[in-house]
Amino acid sequence: VAEEAAAAAAAAARRHHHSGIIHSSIHSMFSEQKMTDKHIPRGVPQLLRLGSSASYTTMCTYNADTRDYEDHTFSGIMFDVKAKTLMPVKYIEIHAIWVRGRLGPIQVFMTSDTFYHKQNDPRRWRRIHDADHSPSPMELYPLPLDPPVQLRPGESVGIYVHSSLPGDQAIVYNNQRSMETHNDSFLTIYPGLAHTSRHAFDPTGFWGNTSWRRRREFVGRISFGAKFLLWTQANHQHFPQSFQKAVEAALRACRHPPPASSSVKNKTKGGRLSSLALTAASSSSSSSSSSSSSTVSSESSSPSSPSLPSVHILGGY
Repeated sequence: VAEEAAAAAAAAARRHHHSGIIHSSIHSMFSEQKMTDKHIPRGVPQLLRLGSSASYTTMCTYNADTRDYEDHTFSGIMFDVKAKTLMPVKYIEIHAIWVRGRLGPIQVFMTSDTFYHKQNDPRRWRRIHDADHSPSPMELYPLPLDPPVQLRPGESVGIYVHSSLPGDQAIVYNNQRSMETHNDSFLTIYPGLAHTSRHAFDPTGFWGNTSWRRRREFVGRISFGAKFLLWTQANHQHFPQSFQKAVEAALRACRHPPPASSSVKNKTKGGRLSSLALTAASSSSSSSSSSSSSTVSSESSSPSSPSLPSVHILGGY
C-alpha cells in the first residue's frame, strides 16, 4: 500500500512539477488539523486531499465483556467507563449495554466524567434508555442506548443501570475483585455502587438504611464502535509506535532512493519500487538548490512533526 501510494504521489508531482501547486498544498495540508476541499488549490490530485478522520461513524463493533460470578442481584449498578488513548480514534461510541437478571422496567442514565457524588441527584443525569424487558436470568440482554454515548480519548462517563422491578433479583452484579472491572485497548470499566432500591436515585435502601453498596462491579457487556483517525502528519503521534516507525521508514526510503542499478531493481517486486525511486530522484534533481533550501526551512518550522520527511516525499521535491 505504501509503495502504491508513493508511486501515485510521485506521478502526480511530475504532472504538476512546473506549476508549484503540489508543494504548497501539501505543506498547508500538514499544517492544519482539519482540511476541506475549499482549502486545497484547484488541480491537486485526490490522493493528496488527506482528511484527518474516517468519513464513517464506526467500522467495527467491539464487545467489552466483564467477569460474571453472580455474587449478587438487586435493583441497579452504577459505574464509570473511560476511553483510553492507545488507539488512533477520534472517539468511541457506546450503543448498547447488556445485563441479565429478572430485568423488568429498566432505565439507563449517563453523566459526564464520573458518577461520584452524584448518586442521589437525578438532575445531573441524562436518561438514554427506558423500556420494559422480559426476564433473562441466564443470557445477557441488550439495552440499546438513544442517543449513543460518545467518548473521545481520555474522556470518561458515569453509567447507571436501574430496574424498578419489585424484589431483589432484577440485575446481576459482582463484588469488586480489582481496581478495574475490564480493560482493553479502547476502554476501561471501573467498579462502582450497587443500588438496593426499586426507585431510581432513592437514597433509602430495601432495609431502611442507605440504598448504596460500595465496591461492586458491573456484570455484562458494553457494545461500542470506533471512529478511527486517518494518517496525516498532524495525526502521526496518535498512532502506535510501531506504525509511526513504519511510516517514517517508508518515507525516508522514498526520500533517499537506492542507486540506479539492475541488481537493486531485481530485488524489488516487479521493479516498481526502484522505478519509483529513479523517477523521484530525476524529479528531485530538476529542482533548484534555492527551492530545496526554502522547502527544508518551511519543514523545520512546522510545529506538527519536524522530523518527518513527508512534505518532501509526497510533494516529489
